[in-house]
Amino acid sequence: MIRDPREEQVAKTDSEADRLVAELKIFETHPVGGTGTYTGLKLTADHGSPEIWYFDLRQGPTRLHISYGDYLDVTLLAKGLYDWQYLYAEPDPSNYGMRASVPYLRNGLDFLAQEFPDSDLSDLRIRLEERAAAVDEQP
Repeated sequence: MIRDPREEQVAKTDSEADRLVAELKIFETHPVGGTGTYTGLKLTADHGSPEIWYFDLRQGPTRLHISYGDYLDVTLLAKGLYDWQYLYAEPDPSNYGMRASVPYLRNGLDFLAQEFPDSDLSDLRIRLEERAAAVDEQP
């Protein structure tokens, strides 16, 4: 279900990040997971493909370079792995959420490869190593 954030959840400020968050149509969240993350769509002025944004309390909003259809496909491939969305964000050494998630994502992808050997995780692994290099995380 796609929904707007409840009005009381949106701070009444005028920062660019706050205005962006207020525009997001949330379609994935972990309401009882305690992660402070959600994913939302931002509809574009030309009504083309919506932008996909990942919000993390540790970092704020991060734009993802993935289509909505591909997002749904990767959701199935990631099988519940938290923060996989950072694999589709621009590699950024100043992104705290990305930096904090790299070791967890590495362990998670190792686990998925062991438990689901027929799953092709090669694209996710390449993306992980690009982001690990950006944040100076060693394997």
